[in-house]
Amino acid sequence: MDTTGRFEKIGLPWPEFLGYFVGATEIVCGLLLVVGLHTRAAAIPLLVIMAVALVSTKVPILLNEGIWEAAHAARTDFCLTIGSVFILLRGAGRWSGDARSVGKGGP
Repeated sequence: MDTTGRFEKIGLPWPEFLGYFVGATEIVCGLLLVVGLHTRAAAIPLLVIMAVALVSTKVPILLNEGIWEAAHAARTDFCLTIGSVFILLRGAGRWSGDARSVGKGGP
């Protein structure tokens, strides 16, 4: 099933638009995190996407199949969420592009 079909199945509005929007947001923000530029700002949209994904797909699994199936299905989402929260709170670090641009990091 493609992204549009999945978004339509779970009841999100404008599934055609949201498919491209979410995909583009994940790519752009993910690249910003990898390079270390604007990391705190890039973590926020990723956290929103993860929250919607958890609520719209994992909560129904929890209600219908139980805690262990939901925990198994949500393990990657949970790791990405915790990682994004860490980056949001701590920033990119001294080896990041942000630190290099202000002259505080690197070898």
